[in-house]
Amino acid sequence: MRHDSAEPVLLDVADAVARLTLNRPYAGNAINAELGRRFRAHAESLVGRDDVRAILLTGTGAPSASGAIWRTSQPPTTPATPSTRWRPTCTPGSKH
Repeated sequence: MRHDSAEPVLLDVADAVARLTLNRPYAGNAINAELGRRFRAHAESLVGRDDVRAILLTGTGAPSASGAIWRTSQPPTTPATPSTRWRPTCTPGSKH
């Protein structure tokens, strides 16, 4: 996978593992509005996929995530609703 892309979040699926890679090493992978939108779009695209059994979150460069940058962007204006919140597919004690 190339990490020199201008894409702020990279998605790769192989061997039933979806790898989401934060790709802003020049900013310490700090989350801004664009990265947040792209991350959410990629994460939502994985919902219900039969070929994905696990999601690995990683980042390019070091550190892998340093926080959020809101000074150059606006925070999300739409609050999370029950249908848009992240929900684990397995619960503690399940047989998955």
